[in-house]
Formats: sequence, C-alpha cells, structure tokens
Amino acid sequence: AAYFVDGVYWPGDVQGLDLNTFERVEVIKGPQSALYGRNTYSGAINFITRPPTDDVEATVRAAFAQYGTQDFSFSVGSSFWDDKVGARFYARSHDYDGEYKNTLTNQLVGSESTDSAGLYLTWKPIEDLSFATNLFYREDDDGPLDVGTPYASTYPAVQNLMLAARSLGLGTTLTTVIRIHHD
Repeated sequence: AAYFVDGVYWPGDVQGLDLNTFERVEVIKGPQSALYGRNTYSGAINFITRPPTDDVEATVRAAFAQYGTQDFSFSVGSSFWDDKVGARFYARSHDYDGEYKNTLTNQLVGSESTDSAGLYLTWKPIEDLSFATNLFYREDDDGPLDVGTPYASTYPAVQNLMLAARSLGLGTTLTTVIRIHHD
C-alpha cells in the first residue's frame, strides 16, 4: 500500500511518524489509482493530522520495552488570533538496540534510531477557505542488518524483504505538505 499524509504522497516508510499527532488513519483497500495515483495498486493509507484546537493542548509520552526499546514523543498546539491561525509542534525519538547477535562479531545487529520533528500550521483567512502546511524532519541512524544470523539464513525471502524495507528509511528527510481547502 502507498502512504499519504493529509492526502499528499509520503515517500518511504512511516516508521518515523508519531501516530499520536494524527486525528485518524484512513485505510482504503484495493487499487486506488483513480484517486491517489499509480503507486496505489494494493490500496492507500492516509494519515490525517490532528488540527490545532482552540485551547492549548499538550501531550507527552514515554515508552520502554525489551531489547533497549525507548520511545519518547511530545506535542503542543493551539489556535491564535480568533482561530484564524493555528500551530502544532511535535517531536519523537525512538531507539532500539537490536535483538539478534552476529556470531562473527559477537555484537547485536538490527538496531534502529529515529529522531523526527514537525510543525503543522493552519490559516483560515475567511470562513470557507483554509490553508495548511506540514513541515516534517526525520533522521534515521540504523545499525547493521541481521545478515548471517540463523533467522536470516533460514528465511532468505524474509531477509530480502527486510533489506528492501530498511533501505527506504535511511538518511534524512525533510517533507513539506501544503493543502488548500475550500468548502
């Protein structure tokens, strides 16, 4: 399936996105090329960003799990100037140490580290017209893949899928989404 944020195509994976910043997730099954373009032959997943509210709204979340998993997220947002301008800032840090051991180097492999931040801005100059932009920054620093572990050698097809999926999220991403809505 192809991923979209506020109806705009999202290149790569969605691992760096913080699901707490979204109002809803729309899952559309089957080919959707008429609505979302040629890349949606198996469906589309559209993440709709939660708009800023009239009151100041803030959330903080921390999660810890096995294998050194740590996930921290933060968001704050509000509307200003008689609800004509709104802003929501959000940030997330995710770390995972890996769980498989490379028998040659005796080190853990498959570690992941993702830091992301975004700013969602809205402007409603008149009643039936609104503008929105979503500025998003993500930086991934993933460790070595689990090539050569018993898991990887037992299932080579799965290993190839993991290589393809992980290669999409390497590096730094800066994405801008601009949406104009007229009622």
